[in-house]
Amino acid sequence: MNPRATLSYRLEVNRKMLHISSLWMPCIIYHLDHPSAAIVLGIALIATLIFELLRRQQHNIAVRLNTIFGAILRPHETSAGRQMTGATYVLIAALTVCLVFPKPVAVTSLSIMLL
Repeated sequence: MNPRATLSYRLEVNRKMLHISSLWMPCIIYHLDHPSAAIVLGIALIATLIFELLRRQQHNIAVRLNTIFGAILRPHETSAGRQMTGATYVLIAALTVCLVFPKPVAVTSLSIMLL
C-alpha cells in the first residue's frame, strides 16, 4: 500500500466530517420538490465541473485547492489535477438518485452513502 494513501487519524476524522457535512444534499432532496432539488444539485454539479476543469488547466487553482483541502484529499485527487475529486462523483450520484428514484429512496440511499 502506498504510504501516502493513508491519512493520519486526525486527518481521516476531518475527512469524515466533510462527508457528514455533505448531508445537505439529501436534506435538499427531502425538503424540496423533485424539480427544485434537481436544479439545486445540477447547479452545484455544474459549478463543481467548472472548478474541476479550471483546476486541470490552471496551476494556481490546483495549488489553492491543495492549500485549502490538501491535508484531507487522497493523493490521487491532488496529483496534478488528473482525477476529479470525490465531491464531483458525490454530486453526480446525488443528482442521479434525485432524478431516477422516488424521494424516500433517494434520501435514504444518499444518506447511507455519505455516512
